[in-house]
This record gives sequence, structure tokens and C-alpha cells, in this order.
Amino acid sequence: MVATEEDDSLQYHNSSAMGGPSYFSWILSPTVAIVFAISIVGSISIFFLVCISKTFRRTSNYLVANLCIASVYHITISLFYNLQSGGVISLDPKYGETACQILSFVHRLSTPVLPLTIAAISLDRSVVARNPQDYPSRKTAIARVAMIWTFSLILLIPRASMSMFDEKIKGNFKCRKVLLWNSIFLHTSYAVVTLFVIYIIPTYILVKEFFAMRCQMRFLMMSQARQRFS
Repeated sequence: MVATEEDDSLQYHNSSAMGGPSYFSWILSPTVAIVFAISIVGSISIFFLVCISKTFRRTSNYLVANLCIASVYHITISLFYNLQSGGVISLDPKYGETACQILSFVHRLSTPVLPLTIAAISLDRSVVARNPQDYPSRKTAIARVAMIWTFSLILLIPRASMSMFDEKIKGNFKCRKVLLWNSIFLHTSYAVVTLFVIYIIPTYILVKEFFAMRCQMRFLMMSQARQRFS
């Protein structure tokens, strides 16, 4: 008897019932619970510190606050998704198709938000360090945050069509991945685009700003050395 791809999917989704690794037991482990708690409390504390304290309520910290929001969102959604994958939370078959599409979209929304926010923070800090007068205004900082979330929402719209409800899957988790609009070309193209947007472009920005800052520091050091010996 030849095992099919559907059989592999059934075996994966029911690994906890067959004695395999359980999502629920993994989430309830003390180490993960402590990490989740510290991350959520720390991110919320920093967010309210930026919002309440006049000392930290600077436009340069708006992106930091946005990073905290994205982190809390990522942890919360990941926790819910794993509970649902482990069968702790079940989907109503009446809304199964819509629920699978929403989960596929919502679960990955923070994936582009986090690296884009980190890249924006690096770019902002580098620009201000090289030119202190080029300090972003409040409208500019808010616009950057809005652009990050808007672009992430648009980028992940196709994700909704890459998950479908399958009643044949045993257990409570009945969502399975499918090709983007049933096209391997579109699926591959979308994967390449998201790879560039989420990982390659932010990495390029970080590396570029690092070397730009390094050149600026070398120039300042050489200028100070010339002034000493002049």
C-alpha cells in the first residue's frame, strides 16, 4: 500500500493522538510559559512607557512601540493557532472554510510587520546619527507605522486562498494548505516575493546602514586625529 500526501497530512495533524509530539503539552511547558509571559509583559510595559512617559514619548520611539505591539500580537496569535492545531479549540464546520482562510491570514500578519519595523528602526537611527537635524516629525513616524501595517495587510491577502477546510482530516484541526489559486507558478512567485520583502530587503537595509554608519565613524575619527596633529 502506497502512502499518499493526504495520509501524511492526516498523520501529521493527529500526531498527538497517536502518541507523537503534542502542541498543547509543548505550550504548557514551564519554559515556554515563562518566555511567553516575560515577552508579553515586557512588550506591554515598553509600549505604555512610550505612550505615558514624556521622556520616552519621542517620535523615534514610535517604531519601538509598534514593534512591541507586533510582538504581543505574534505571541498571542501563535498561542491560539497552536491550541487550535492541537485540537484544544475546534472549528465549527458551518464556518470552517471562512475560519481556515482567516486563520491563515491572521496567523502570518506579524511575519512581515516585525522585520519591516526592525529595518525601519535601524534606518531611522542611522539617519538621525549621521544627521541629527534630520529628526522625523510625529506625522512622519505615524505614517511609517501605518505604511508597515498597510503593506503587510496587502502582502498577505493571497494567504487567505492558500488554506481550506477539509472534513476528511481526522481530529479538530481540519485546515490544510493548498496552492495559491491552484497554480504552482503563482504559488512559487508569491513565495519568492514574500521572501524578498520579508527577509532579503530588510537584511539589505540593515547591512547597508551598518556600513554607512561605520564609514561615518571612520570619517569622524580621522577628522579628530587631523585636528590633534594640526
